Amino acid sequence: MKQATNDNQSGDAQEPGGPFAVSLMSLFLPAAVIAGGYGALLGWLSLNGGGGGAVARLALGVLFVGVPVVVAHAALRAFTTGLKPLPHALQINRGFPRAGTREVPYPLIERIVVLRGIGGRKTGSGTLVFHLAGDLRIAVCDLKHPEAARAAVEAAARAHDARQKARQANAPEGPRLAAMPAKS
Repeated sequence: MKQATNDNQSGDAQEPGGPFAVSLMSLFLPAAVIAGGYGALLGWLSLNGGGGGAVARLALGVLFVGVPVVVAHAALRAFTTGLKPLPHALQINRGFPRAGTREVPYPLIERIVVLRGIGGRKTGSGTLVFHLAGDLRIAVCDLKHPEAARAAVEAAARAHDARQKARQANAPEGPRLAAMPAKS
């Protein structure tokens, strides 16, 4: 029997999403910090007899309303953020709450910058900022491996350029126009 091979271009066998994977740690860390902080405050208030006061009710409100909202926001971003290199363009989905997918042709991408904030330095995640022709910028946040994603996009753009040059080199010349005789 013949062995099947995986010819898919997206992803890595070790990690789903490959270089374009979303960092779940950077998405859900704020919810964990908020829940831990307000839970500790509520526990401290309860131990010191202030469990029925206004601050305790505020902490309960944050724990039972605020934390689920932050978790839902993180989950929606995790499922809607992504990059996908296509043969002719880069498909960008910036994630919730931004709707829609954009296809950016490779020739429009002038440069790609990796940004990391404090949270990104702690979790290893980052943001890819695509500087496009015409002073436009598109940012894709919360990528787990932004340097690898930048390298993959740059490789896809180089492959696109090589295909375009090969097509131009192999293209037959168009019909030549005969010189018109001058009228006297």
